[in-house]
Amino acid sequence: MTLIYLAGPIDAVSLQEANNWRLKAEEDLGAAGIASYNPAAAFSVPPSYTDAGGRARIIDINFSALRFSNAVLAFVGGKSFGTPIEVWQALFEYKIPVFSWGLAERSIYRDIIRVHSTYDDALKSLVEWSDARGPTPGPLAPGFQPQGGESDE
Repeated sequence: MTLIYLAGPIDAVSLQEANNWRLKAEEDLGAAGIASYNPAAAFSVPPSYTDAGGRARIIDINFSALRFSNAVLAFVGGKSFGTPIEVWQALFEYKIPVFSWGLAERSIYRDIIRVHSTYDDALKSLVEWSDARGPTPGPLAPGFQPQGGESDE
């Protein structure tokens, strides 16, 4: 199973803005047989999660999902604190590709992120990449040792 992390602004935009493209991505990726993780709608947040400890737990959950993902589909054109961190982690810590739209044509990131002019172009490129790499046994954390099996490293 291929798992795609859906990165983009959440806190600095309305819930509708944060979720509209992600809901479309979930549908489009699902139609292509690809699973996705939507950090904007992954869980319901009770008022107790507005404290620093609660926010840290949410960040931990989302970073865990990113760690288990095979690639990232990212809208990087809006105000966001978390998206640049997620993109950096994907590229440099987890070494997974990032398919994005929303960056200016002259962005310094064009050499390391797969930049597209529209969501549809980014999605098409991601699906082609997924099809070319073929099915995967499932996203496993580095060093994960399944019972009776071999490590994924």
